[in-house]
Amino acid sequence: MNVFIQKRNLITGSNDWIVENENYDYHQEVARSSFADMLHDTERNKLYEAALKIGIQKIHEKGEKAIVLDIGTGTGLLSMMAVRNGADKVIACEAFKPMSECALKVIELNGFKDRIQVIPKRSTQLTVGETGDLKERCNILVTEVFDTELIGEGALSTFKHAHEVLLEKNCIVIPNSATIYAQVVECPYAFKWNRMKNYYDGNECLLKVPESIKTCSGCAAVHDIQLNQLPLTSVKTLVSPIPVFQFDWSGRTPLIFEQSTIHNLRAECDGEAQAVFIWWDLKMDTENKIILSCAPFWAHPLSKNQSDVKIPWRDHWMQAVYYLPKELRFAKGDELNLITCHDEYSLWFNVRNVLRLENTDYVNPVCTCGFHLFPRTRIGQINDEQRNDVLVKTIKSYVNRKNVFIMGNGFYLALLASKFNADKIYIFENNSFSKRIMNDFIQYNDMKNVIIFEDLKIY
Repeated sequence: MNVFIQKRNLITGSNDWIVENENYDYHQEVARSSFADMLHDTERNKLYEAALKIGIQKIHEKGEKAIVLDIGTGTGLLSMMAVRNGADKVIACEAFKPMSECALKVIELNGFKDRIQVIPKRSTQLTVGETGDLKERCNILVTEVFDTELIGEGALSTFKHAHEVLLEKNCIVIPNSATIYAQVVECPYAFKWNRMKNYYDGNECLLKVPESIKTCSGCAAVHDIQLNQLPLTSVKTLVSPIPVFQFDWSGRTPLIFEQSTIHNLRAECDGEAQAVFIWWDLKMDTENKIILSCAPFWAHPLSKNQSDVKIPWRDHWMQAVYYLPKELRFAKGDELNLITCHDEYSLWFNVRNVLRLENTDYVNPVCTCGFHLFPRTRIGQINDEQRNDVLVKTIKSYVNRKNVFIMGNGFYLALLASKFNADKIYIFENNSFSKRIMNDFIQYNDMKNVIIFEDLKIY
């Protein structure tokens, strides 16, 4: 009998159900995830606990018991923090069975078994009432359901359902709110992860990129990255970081699941708008005094206050790059309109130089050429000029007037061989997307000596 597991769809940003064998080892998911990095994120843990302490005190000051709901408890860490800071009762839910079992063991080992109830369900499946999972609504919510994109793990629907079904009206929510920031840049270094360039050998163009790939709007899938590791010399800022979206987790204002905004700005320098860098921060408490920021060092609040401060390193939350559907060149002072959009799970961006916008300017980019379905690192490898020069030099020395058989996914190098007097180029490629892309290159570059095989038969 087969089982279903959830995996992140990198194109839509949502979680899809995938069929696996009944003997599938769920602990692989834990091993491959960022659980350890998250649990050892000292700043995250300290700020969550500081906000919990304040929230529990506020409830007690009103003469009420602090009933805490911990959504997505994982190992039970936040639940135990709540008990340690005076929570009267904690209900923790965790839908991923290996983690809910882990939480039970960890909680018992630390002596909190009688104060924390672990329910192996999604929060949206919890019921309230005498016969329900919760006997009463909770007055404190603590949860960490965020990813690099902030909303990619379903935070919007999680908070909305919690307020409607599981929480009291004037509850305290940790974190209280979130802000997403965006920075418009020209960054040739990052640009190589999105657009393929023509390949030249000296002044001779050996491989031209088809127009279908050049003009494709690309894919809106988030490219999570450590912006701190980008060479600053490769980044030219056309628009300095600005807040583009605000999310009120407290329930005081409704959460919007689909939103588009226009920011009428001016280019700060000459350059080509190629990408948008984003990150977010969390206001952990109701007074917005405790702030957890994922900003890179040049925009981080800690570095603004102290020049020599060490910015926390974390891999479970990073920054992200979103590539624009079409690059536009601006002069300093030109009007620059940043379009920012989100749905329930994902973000996307566009830039225009006039306010006469079309409906298509707000549309989530979808790749039509197939090339942008390659991983970002693969596209970057294809554009690695130094690597390509070494390989082309080797290819040149071997293929003269010979038949060449290519296995593997280095299609662009295989196609280059046709330019070096090879009699025939035989390429084995059984991936339909790669084959389609190769055929586009073959036709666009008028290559007559390339043959693609979908399967190999041995006689």
